[in-house]
Amino acid sequence: MPGRAKTDADYDEGSTGRFYSALLSLSGQDDTRRMYRRKVLGKLDEISAKIRAYRKKSTGLTGHHPSSHQIVVLTYRINDEHVIKVRDIQRGLGFTAGGVTRRLDAMVRDGLIIREPDPDDGRALLARLSPAGVALAELLLKDADERGDRLEQAFTLKEWQTLSELLDRLAKGIG
Repeated sequence: MPGRAKTDADYDEGSTGRFYSALLSLSGQDDTRRMYRRKVLGKLDEISAKIRAYRKKSTGLTGHHPSSHQIVVLTYRINDEHVIKVRDIQRGLGFTAGGVTRRLDAMVRDGLIIREPDPDDGRALLARLSPAGVALAELLLKDADERGDRLEQAFTLKEWQTLSELLDRLAKGIG
């Protein structure tokens, strides 16, 4: 009797990276584009897994959804009043209208956001960080800035530029 098909949810965070490592170890050492492509894809998967694990850890520490983290940081950084148009959250983060409404509903319940009518457009709403939202944004940014400072030291400015260009080309090549 055949089992059910596996879904993305059935795979753990590092399964693809282990796949590429196994593929490399079984295919022998050569100096071909294929071998380097496999190495790069495996390394990108490893980096992606580390980022997902950090987000999961961060979510566990704060008790807030990762998209709430994105919204509070975006709103904090947008201007000194920490106010943003709801439609700008939607467009900037790629949420659907219903998705942003549900996330902001939860953030209002959690005391992170205050919704206000937009004085310039009676049909629109603004989201303002509450004091708890400001505190969360500052906590997240302090941690992100410390990690960012350490990471920036890994490469020179020219190397960061080159890496950015190469990753752009890779993203286009993947399709």
